Amino acid sequence: MERPIAGVMAIVRKHGQFLLVRRSKAPDAGRWSFPAGKIERGETWARPRFANCPRKPG
Repeated sequence: MERPIAGVMAIVRKHGQFLLVRRSKAPDAGRWSFPAGKIERGETWARPRFANCPRKPG
């Protein structure tokens, strides 16, 4: 049996615009989505793996 995988997604809205990221891994590579990531064992939901999210758009 595989262990459950927890994940988080962030919906970021500023000045009426939403932050989207282009997925880089299969199966959704190339698709746009809200920033998301898996929560690794020992991490809390407040510090997910959004390391690849840009701090500033552009």
